[in-house]
Amino acid sequence: YGAVINFAKSPPEPGPGKVPETVARVRMSYEHLKTITFVLARHVKKIERENSVSYPIPPKVLSGLGIAKEDWDGFWESTNFQI
Repeated sequence: YGAVINFAKSPPEPGPGKVPETVARVRMSYEHLKTITFVLARHVKKIERENSVSYPIPPKVLSGLGIAKEDWDGFWESTNFQI
């Protein structure tokens, strides 16, 4: 497998020595990962269009993930999926 997605549950009150507990681990090929990424992004865009809503991500979250705001906006603005 080329890619692994770990799903973890964090303690209710994070602190020193408290580590998230892995509750699921999904292994897949990069091809499968790309396919799932496309399907999920297309679904989010569809829901936002149908409901005239947007689900903004706080800049602090993007920064913590090392994602520049302009890269994030560029991805979602340039993704014109056929629905």
